[in-house]
Amino acid sequence: MRILHIATSLLFYSMLIAPIASVVWLGYSDRAEKPPRWQTTDVWQLLAEDSSYRSSVARNLISSTPVGMSAISAKSFLDYRVLGFVETSRVVSGERDWLYYKSQFFSGKCLGEETIQKVLLNMETTRILAEAADLTLTYSVAPDKSVVHPEHLGFYGSLAAGCKLESARRLRRRAKELGVKFIDYLEALEGAKPGTLRYSATGTHWNEYGRALAFTQLARTFGVPESKLVEPLPVPVASGGDVDLLRILRLDGVSPQNTYDKAWIDAWRKTSVPSDNMLILHDSFYKVSLNLLRTFLPKATWASYDDAANVNVALASALNTIHVNTVERMLIGRVLTGPLGWHGALGRSIVERNDAKAAKCRYRQLSAKEFALKNLDRRKGGEYAAKVDSQIIVPLQEATRPVCLRVRFTTDSRDATEVFLPRRQDDTYSAGMSILYDRKVGAKRILQLVLPTRYSGRRVRVDPVTKAGRLTDLTIETGTAN
Repeated sequence: MRILHIATSLLFYSMLIAPIASVVWLGYSDRAEKPPRWQTTDVWQLLAEDSSYRSSVARNLISSTPVGMSAISAKSFLDYRVLGFVETSRVVSGERDWLYYKSQFFSGKCLGEETIQKVLLNMETTRILAEAADLTLTYSVAPDKSVVHPEHLGFYGSLAAGCKLESARRLRRRAKELGVKFIDYLEALEGAKPGTLRYSATGTHWNEYGRALAFTQLARTFGVPESKLVEPLPVPVASGGDVDLLRILRLDGVSPQNTYDKAWIDAWRKTSVPSDNMLILHDSFYKVSLNLLRTFLPKATWASYDDAANVNVALASALNTIHVNTVERMLIGRVLTGPLGWHGALGRSIVERNDAKAAKCRYRQLSAKEFALKNLDRRKGGEYAAKVDSQIIVPLQEATRPVCLRVRFTTDSRDATEVFLPRRQDDTYSAGMSILYDRKVGAKRILQLVLPTRYSGRRVRVDPVTKAGRLTDLTIETGTAN
């Protein structure tokens, strides 16, 4: 086995001679996305029996050196240009020259109803907390290319897409059922004449005509009068379309597109709304459109998810409006585990702003008879034994102004505390309609929040710990905002 290991290692090094030589002679390819940093490469791991590190280094070399890049380009040219079909870990062919980004397909799997509902209710709960903290929070979603142009998926693209189109329909249907509102740019894009190009055949983003359709919808949502708006018309041009999927394949090329007409752009340049103290959180769909968006929102602050430090600084500034945009394929991850959720920058910023306002509320301590316990047993000396799924049901104060809640306790548990808001139609609770206080997991905890006036007299549910544990010094207070 040892001899075989040495032989495979020698074979590995021999295969690296050409890429290494090309790097020494020519440097990294100008198309390289993430050139390897040799000063951080662990030579001893290259010699280890576990081949995963060697494989990682080899992949990085192949995708970064002139020789490796030439090999990728040659294979892509043969597959895409000659054979008419290409599939990599990131790109798959549709019909004719159409390409699709595979990450939008979630490996062909369907998004479950529970996952979709949790994402949508997380968005709604974040918006409610922001509203109570005197902050307007809006969302917009740029649909994936396959949702806008399913007609070009072809046989192989449809196989890769799997349940994608059904998942897209589920997301929108469930949002309407739950009353969760966001700007869905699919509505505007579907308003185009059938067969009209709105995305690039060889890219992931909307073309200039698609942007014009989307931003006309954005302007309507932001209150621009119809008299100031012009519906865009498509103007075909031979080049200028997005070619980022060609770049991933290491191929050159141009892509035809539709741009907007002169009447639309002339009217758009005269269209703007007040954008002082407004933050726009965005990804690449807004980034490729900044020339149009900055005309419409001239004083807004722009922060891309790719720049986490800038996002944190922007969220800490004086704001009265936050507009969040995301491409559809990233919505689930960004809300559940990314920057838009309770673990991320937006969620934590909203909780902190809401907490600051809740700290100024007028409170009254509730007696033990005024709140209900579930899976939480009272013991002598003010101690409580929490079982799995322990809950405290608290009636909020009847009032004609925003209502407040403060919970204090000491615990030996390291689990996070979660506060559930009641559903609109009744005092029941759903996964996702909750605030996760994952940063307050110390022994002594103080949670406080303020909610809009419509929550007056409603019952909220506090899950102090997730698993079993011990609670002492439990104090429940409710009140109203000043």
